[in-house]
Amino acid sequence: MSPGRVSRLNQKIYRHLEAWRNREISGHFYRNVFSHVPNGKVAEVARMLKAIRSQVARLKEMRLRAPLNPLTTVADE
Repeated sequence: MSPGRVSRLNQKIYRHLEAWRNREISGHFYRNVFSHVPNGKVAEVARMLKAIRSQVARLKEMRLRAPLNPLTTVADE
């Protein structure tokens, strides 16, 4: 397989991965998590999920300010 084709495939995969990473997590996810958490740990898990959600929001904001594309070809260098 040629380097150009590998590069194009990587870029296509990268777009799909970015879309997946930036997707919104629905309320169903949280409901499913809480249904498997012992009653005594619900508040602790809720705090962890809140922290994760705020970190994800910050990372999204950082990505919007400085987009990073690690996929480069030999011709780009």
